[in-house]
Amino acid sequence: MANPNPLKGYGSGIRKETLLGFVAWYGISDVDIRYEDLKAKFAELGLDEEAMPGEIRAVDAFKRACRYTQERKQPIPGTDLLANVMVRDVANDRETTERHIVIEIVDQQGRRLQYETAARLLFTRRIHKVLWEDEKGRTQERQFYLEQEAAEFMEDCEGDNVRRATIEKAGVTVDKVWTYGRHDTIVDSAIARFRQEFDRASQYLDSQSLRQMVRRQLDFMKAFLLRKNGSVYFIPKHEEKRAIALAELHEWFGGGSSFHILPLIDTEKQREMIQAAFEDEVHEEALQMIHKLKDALTESKPITAGAWNMIQQRKNELLERARAYSDLIDREFAKAGTELALLDDTMAELLNQGLVKAG
Repeated sequence: MANPNPLKGYGSGIRKETLLGFVAWYGISDVDIRYEDLKAKFAELGLDEEAMPGEIRAVDAFKRACRYTQERKQPIPGTDLLANVMVRDVANDRETTERHIVIEIVDQQGRRLQYETAARLLFTRRIHKVLWEDEKGRTQERQFYLEQEAAEFMEDCEGDNVRRATIEKAGVTVDKVWTYGRHDTIVDSAIARFRQEFDRASQYLDSQSLRQMVRRQLDFMKAFLLRKNGSVYFIPKHEEKRAIALAELHEWFGGGSSFHILPLIDTEKQREMIQAAFEDEVHEEALQMIHKLKDALTESKPITAGAWNMIQQRKNELLERARAYSDLIDREFAKAGTELALLDDTMAELLNQGLVKAG
């Protein structure tokens, strides 16, 4: 690594006592990162394991592959028509998730000329294996991805030796049902793209999962947004080590991913900026929670214990962070304090009316 410390140069000439903290922003490209490799790198850099994304689940890989299968306005060779490849959610239960690839043929003005299901994509969590012995005593078997199909097959089988074993194993089947041959290559291309994306999604974390992971790590560092539109964060100065670790992690991601850190000098103007940004954050979050509680009061609809605990936890986190930042910039957060007090009052009213479920 050419420059393991992103603060080297510009940051190294600034005395720590003159800093309020750091300004940071980041970007993650479309990279291929395996879960186990990321976990090892997290541990190496001393980052919080709780910020890690969950391990890749087969059903999530299936849904992700469906998203990336879609394409719009593909030119159809030899015509002035366009094809939209879409994936539609059909069914979802404990056993299967079913989606369909749909092809829409449109003209240059976007008018639909044709709309037809092209392929059936089925994700199954279990394989139902039906076994029986033939007339020569040899064991035969058939596999089914739907319990109903396995049951119907067993009813049609003769003899008492038919049995079924259910295997906890995820699988994906693709059933091409396209009946209009003129644009067959578009369908085949969509199916091939789905298979390729499913293989990739089964092995690698997607960039969205990595972005969410970085945001969780920033939360652990008590960072907050200075600018929502540009995703610019303020990081307290005592988190310099983990901020540098995040920069190293992004360099490890590769593919143009980056995490930029700039020291923020302690001036009156910068303190005002932090105060305004933090109070905006508290304002937004407190109002969301208050509106949710007010709705419950208006409708006399009890709040679940889980939702109540989440609101309580988030309120306490905001209070703790307000105290820390108040000490940092030597200012009181009057606006934030008022809204958190209002949140407290609303929560007390909900308790008094018995609108919090036990648990």
